[in-house]
Amino acid sequence: MKEFDDDFTTGETTTDIRQKWYEEYQKAEGPSKHSKSEADVLHLRDEGKRYLDAETTAFQLKQSRLHDSEMKWLKTALQRGTTSDKIAANIVLVQNNPKYNLSRLISLISQVRGAKHNQCGMIITPLKELFLEDLLHPKFKLLKLEEQDLDKLNIENESDSIIKTNTARKKLLAHWYFEDQLREQYERFVLNLSAVASDTVDTNREKAISAISGLLIDNSEQEHKLLELLVNKLGDPSSKVGSKAVFCINKLLYEHPNMKLVILREVEKLLFRRNVSQRTQYYAICLLSQYVLNKNDGEVAATLIEVYLAFFKACLKKGEPDSRMMAAILMGVSRAYPFAKIESKIINEHIDSIYKVVHLGSFNVSLNALNLLHQITSKDESQANRFYSAFYKKLFDRQIGIANKHGVFLNLLYRVLQRDQSILRSYAFIKRILQITFYFPANMVCAMLYIVSKVLQGRKDLKHMLLEPCKTIKVENDVCEVNDSLSDTEDVCVIENENSIMLSNIMVGADSETKSDVKEEADVKVEMQDIKSYDPFCRNPLYAGATKGLNAELEALSRHFHPSVSLFANQIIQGKSIEYTGDPLEDLTLIRFLDRYVFKNPKKLEAKKVQKKNDPLAQRAGYTPKGIRSLPVDSAAYLDEREERIPVDELFLYRYLKQKDEIKKRVKREDDDEDDEDADSVNSEEFNDMLDRMGGGQDFDQDFDDLDIAADIQPRKKKGKADEDSDDDEDNEDNVSQSDDDIDDTSEDLDEDVADDDDNLQDLSDIDLADVDDEDLSDIEFNGSEDEETADDKLISSLNKKLNSKKGLKSKEKKGIDSNIFVSAEKFAEMLEEQNKTKGKHGGSNVFSSNDGASAKQIDWEMKRHQRLKGSFGKKRKFQSSDNNRAKKFKR
Repeated sequence: MKEFDDDFTTGETTTDIRQKWYEEYQKAEGPSKHSKSEADVLHLRDEGKRYLDAETTAFQLKQSRLHDSEMKWLKTALQRGTTSDKIAANIVLVQNNPKYNLSRLISLISQVRGAKHNQCGMIITPLKELFLEDLLHPKFKLLKLEEQDLDKLNIENESDSIIKTNTARKKLLAHWYFEDQLREQYERFVLNLSAVASDTVDTNREKAISAISGLLIDNSEQEHKLLELLVNKLGDPSSKVGSKAVFCINKLLYEHPNMKLVILREVEKLLFRRNVSQRTQYYAICLLSQYVLNKNDGEVAATLIEVYLAFFKACLKKGEPDSRMMAAILMGVSRAYPFAKIESKIINEHIDSIYKVVHLGSFNVSLNALNLLHQITSKDESQANRFYSAFYKKLFDRQIGIANKHGVFLNLLYRVLQRDQSILRSYAFIKRILQITFYFPANMVCAMLYIVSKVLQGRKDLKHMLLEPCKTIKVENDVCEVNDSLSDTEDVCVIENENSIMLSNIMVGADSETKSDVKEEADVKVEMQDIKSYDPFCRNPLYAGATKGLNAELEALSRHFHPSVSLFANQIIQGKSIEYTGDPLEDLTLIRFLDRYVFKNPKKLEAKKVQKKNDPLAQRAGYTPKGIRSLPVDSAAYLDEREERIPVDELFLYRYLKQKDEIKKRVKREDDDEDDEDADSVNSEEFNDMLDRMGGGQDFDQDFDDLDIAADIQPRKKKGKADEDSDDDEDNEDNVSQSDDDIDDTSEDLDEDVADDDDNLQDLSDIDLADVDDEDLSDIEFNGSEDEETADDKLISSLNKKLNSKKGLKSKEKKGIDSNIFVSAEKFAEMLEEQNKTKGKHGGSNVFSSNDGASAKQIDWEMKRHQRLKGSFGKKRKFQSSDNNRAKKFKR
């Protein structure tokens, strides 16, 4: 036997190099006969158990002496690890040496119980993979000890026996005993799975069903018990678990098609069991109806039809002709009937009941019944008239437009029209189809018109009759005799002459033998007779008089509001075949149009497809548009297509987006042209002339870096000597606080002196004292001399002169053009730095108005002064309030 490798690096075992346990000796294909009695078998069993225990003890002793890093890790995981670590460690040990770790396998299987919900879900999948990959033989089943060839254990029996020594006998007996124990443990594992499949937790039940189906697909060991458990889960109380069982059985049939009959027998036992719920029977019938049959499955098909008909009778007895069970039964019969080799009498016994279902059942149920009747009619022509009449009547069903099986209905309609050889009946069908399309949505109308086009493409006589209608004619019975068996399959070709109409009996697709039934007079003379007009409610389409009326349906459909319907109808009128690569039932729906209208791109189904190859039934059903409809409406590839290739129902969107795209391109092109014009205008003569005027004729040949355009432009407003005053203010900032009292006294004296001359000084408020020269003020004496009146007159006259000169300068500045709007770059940088240093930002609560041109230092000083005055005022109020309190206390 194999031992552990010492070169453990990645923590993974080299199981692919190790020999499987069943490769030690040649495996017997089946049970063998021997001469041992039951007592001898029991004795050999005990003996084999002792030998296997002895080998297991020797192996464990040898492993304990080895210093293997992998073994140490596994022992640590078994002692200190979590539950998942312990399970993984036991699985690895059993994989490496299953023969000497049988006790660990027994321990793992014992944990598969419904009581341990968490451990149960963790251990089922690893145990399933362990049995499939390492323990079970891929081709042969496990044998019990009594099924082995026990006679080989006798050393003296044969000279060529594989047992030469007593040691070899012990090893072989231990090997057979291990196989017997392994088979017993696998049976126990299956029983535990069946217990888990009946657990109260749905997740554990689904895991058990998946494990059962996996064991049944990959190995034949205990297949009968596994199949019985899997089929029995069709009756699970949970519909989710029941559908999971149906899926698993379909997957089993896909992997093993030869098990169809075996599974059918097991499902049949479940169906006819007592006290079986109706839902269980429905799930079983749905499973059987999904059988994929071929020409070699005649027996399976016949058995299926027998089961279906039995339940068909039961449904009719219960009075349920319109139920989902009836729909599943009829669908199953229609699918199995082409492959079944049964007599027509078996089906004919139920024909009347099937027609009853057609007339009483819902549209989906009656559609399945019509599918079955169409197949029966193809083998028995005697039922043709009755089937066509029933189908002709069913076209008036109001549920056709809202049913969810439009594809099945249209397929049946196409097959019926293609197979019918009667031109009058086909013409009546087409006329009724065109009439009922006015009540259906646009996608259904387009699908029906497409079918009509395909039928007319292969029936030129019907096309001639539809597009060029003639008056109804009647054949004289005494002129031409036709076999009655051909009355339903004759084709009428109308040929107009000047005085009469000739009728030719032409068998389209008929054999030469059938043509011989007609007499040699092929062309006969007929008379025009007035028969009854067209009856749209006639029961039999042969006698509806469809050729009597006018074909106004196509003309009305050509003016349909939907552009696709109008296009299809016009193509039929023009005699052209409708070429359409997609599916009109999906492409022309309202919801798909709205998706395109809001520029919603179709979903990508590639990401949703199941990647596993063994799940063919799990492929997500979905429709992917083809051609131009697969392109997003707002994509460049869609707009680059020619208008002739755009579907007519999307022409509005295409033209709108095309026009929108052209407008965007034109606007962008105009913007680019404007940018180019602006770039060119920099070198224009007008700009150069403007620079000359602004710069006063400077020489611009010099370096442009030395040019200061802003410095040459004069400001629009000038306030006297603002710069000089600002410099004086900066120089006198330190002395302002000292002269506040003097300025106040001086202003009071001024007010007293000029109080008598208010009329002459009424404009003095507009004078800025900063504009008055120091020389004018230096002549004024405030010492209260005797010549006060003379001094006052001099002062008033000087101020008036200054005022008049100031007004003249202002008027001149208003009339002139400001040529110094901008400041130099260095000055502007200084202004920005000063602005950043100020505490009162623009928009703040503490901002001061600087309309008088005050500097930042002046504003900071005024802010400090304002805070100081506010603080002293508050202190005075405090002191006053404290003095008042003291006075009150003193009064008390």
